[in-house]
Amino acid sequence: MLGDRLVYAVVGVGINWRNPVPVGAIALTEVITNVLGLHELRAVVLEGLDQGYGRFLGELNGGTGLVSDYQSLLVSRRVAVIHGAGSVNHEDQGVIETILPTGMAIVRWDGGRVSPHLPSSLRSLHDCPGN
Repeated sequence: MLGDRLVYAVVGVGINWRNPVPVGAIALTEVITNVLGLHELRAVVLEGLDQGYGRFLGELNGGTGLVSDYQSLLVSRRVAVIHGAGSVNHEDQGVIETILPTGMAIVRWDGGRVSPHLPSSLRSLHDCPGN
């Protein structure tokens, strides 16, 4: 930090490729079947990061970008809260109303309460068994 300005950020990427994954997660080999080795996997990941960074820069310059992508994917989606151990609270369900420029999802919970959440703390109910 330099005063109140962020000077550097470190971004980490965790990739499930061929390894066993928890319930609700996917291994990349389920989606991209033509990646044969770690060198190709690295190329796919770097290309994705480059595209995402380009979308981010476009948004900074007044264009559409990551937040509008999140809006398209997440608004009106029915969700539940994920707890620390990865279990889903099926009693606390609601619908994502919007995504803020910070990336926070604004959720209107059943019963009318509205609160912000990181999208990573929510689970789409169409991905959950029994829904």
